[in-house]
Amino acid sequence: VDVWLGIVSNATTADSKKHGKKKVTVSFFEDDCDAALRAYVQQLMQVVQVASYGSCLRNADHPAVKKDAEARRLHSRADPEHKLQEARLQAARGSMFCLVVDRMDAVNFLSQSLSMAFAAGCVPVYYGTGQANMMAPHHSFVNAHALQSARRLGSSLRSLAADGAAYSKFHEWRQYVGKSVNYRDYLENSLFF
Repeated sequence: VDVWLGIVSNATTADSKKHGKKKVTVSFFEDDCDAALRAYVQQLMQVVQVASYGSCLRNADHPAVKKDAEARRLHSRADPEHKLQEARLQAARGSMFCLVVDRMDAVNFLSQSLSMAFAAGCVPVYYGTGQANMMAPHHSFVNAHALQSARRLGSSLRSLAADGAAYSKFHEWRQYVGKSVNYRDYLENSLFF
């Protein structure tokens, strides 16, 4: 957990300062989507650019995986699943937002997708259970359900992308990484480990 805390705070603080250099896109990595999620993402695609790297509505290919120090620390094994995670991390780094889908409704559990979004330096757009509000750092993600529709979410993301100060507020929590009990609990309960 301590190594991960260092990676999230150091690498992504620099990434978050590259606001103007990132594309106004939403990275999406879902392989299994039901009709409701598919319809939601299709509506979102009408308002903002969504780069879908998973099999659900795929419209983008993973960039070549770079073997940088961070990726090696995160994924030391060479099996195909870790290579896929490295590719997804690289793809997410170029986006301002990452759509994170969490279908689990377990207490004290969040999927690895939220960890990956934090590590990539994008602002997670959380489409899932209420667990993120209790476990993730305060004001670290956009709650998709709170905006009530994909169109409203897309408009909100476009506004955030245009306002550097508002976008940066979603990264302020990074200066407190390791000091927050909630964030440490989140990392310890994430499937990423």
